[in-house]
Amino acid sequence: MKEPKELNLQYFTGTENYYTHGIGALKILLTDGCKYVAEEAQAYWLFDIVLSYQMHTHIRNEAFQHWELKKQLQEGWMITCDVGDRKILAKQTISYSDFPFIIIGFYMVDSVSVKF
Repeated sequence: MKEPKELNLQYFTGTENYYTHGIGALKILLTDGCKYVAEEAQAYWLFDIVLSYQMHTHIRNEAFQHWELKKQLQEGWMITCDVGDRKILAKQTISYSDFPFIIIGFYMVDSVSVKF
């Protein structure tokens, strides 16, 4: 896995391609930047978590979702989903990850994971 300084996300301001990420009939689309993070940080698990929450109607029906993964001061990580007003729709603790950033956030707009 690359170190954070080697993962440069500043150039991902748009996308040329969309990549299907899914399990069975449940699918989301990843932009170039999301796919880059998934591959280079070995973090497909992050998008698996987002995908799994799309099974919940109250989350899936939100056209705009803000997702954030953040390292906790104690052990572990916290992933949250809100709809832009900081009203938390989902929260999950992850006991361990070697994810290379302390915090990362991205948006899902109409089932497309976009912009970090």
